[in-house]
Amino acid sequence: MRLKFVAVTVGVLIASCGYVGLHHAVGVTRSMSPTIEIGDHMSIFGIKDNDVDPIARFDIVGYHRAPDAKRGIDEKTIFIHRIIGLPGETVELRNGTVFINGKELDESSFDKVPATENRKLVSVSAGEYFLLGDNRPESEDSRYTGTIGRSAIEGKVSNIIRKADYDAGKRW
Repeated sequence: MRLKFVAVTVGVLIASCGYVGLHHAVGVTRSMSPTIEIGDHMSIFGIKDNDVDPIARFDIVGYHRAPDAKRGIDEKTIFIHRIIGLPGETVELRNGTVFINGKELDESSFDKVPATENRKLVSVSAGEYFLLGDNRPESEDSRYTGTIGRSAIEGKVSNIIRKADYDAGKRW
């Protein structure tokens, strides 16, 4: 019993220092459709140390952007997108196809709604990431907002529960 108390106390102290994050979020846009739909519930878990919990290509992450009162975005707003470009890489879109360091990126491991746009080459700085939504035509992601710093990433989406299942009582 004493060990359990110590473990819980240490966990609470670490979490309160912002080192560990655990969030429950609900999809409110179609930017990640078909992977995450409006009303789907997800858990976001993160450790704010890239050596302990590295961010990898194709991870779906929750992150913060600068507040924008006109658009209803505050410091608590969490955005959900997929990691595409890693620190030190270049990212380019040609007719909707993603190229990393000049080589076509194989995105066949997940479903997406493609776009046909072109975007010029973006260099991803150290400690930054390039993110895209799975629903490219309806996603406000790094193509429009720029790269996202590691410090803005709360964590990785670890579970997704469809709205109908959640409404029927399913939980993690």
